[in-house]
Amino acid sequence: MKIYIAARFSKRHDAHNLGVALRVLGHTIVSRWSLPDSDHVKPVGLSEQAADKERERFATEDLEDIEACDWCVSLMETPRNDSRGGRHVEFGYAMALKKKLIIIGPKETVFHNLPQVKHYKTVPEFLEWAVDE
Repeated sequence: MKIYIAARFSKRHDAHNLGVALRVLGHTIVSRWSLPDSDHVKPVGLSEQAADKERERFATEDLEDIEACDWCVSLMETPRNDSRGGRHVEFGYAMALKKKLIIIGPKETVFHNLPQVKHYKTVPEFLEWAVDE
């Protein structure tokens, strides 16, 4: 399966590690932002982020990658007040495209309760399921 991993940018290391585990199971990771050689730059605060043109490119790449995936796997977390929320947009876009939706961690929005969303509390629990897919 081709898998897009959605997560907070600060969780990029966790997303990459999940991708490594999924590749061992024979899956392909299409979320370019999560790959170790990605040229996405780490924002240094809400007001000092990458230039708008770069952010436009990142968003465009993310949407293209979601279009190419079979599954959208979202790494969720306890909500914070400084969240940018890109992973929620990615989840919604994947939902609109009728991709298989998977969340790992707490349910953060009402949409995570829809019947087509698979929910796993931990990465190991998800990987146990993914080995048979």
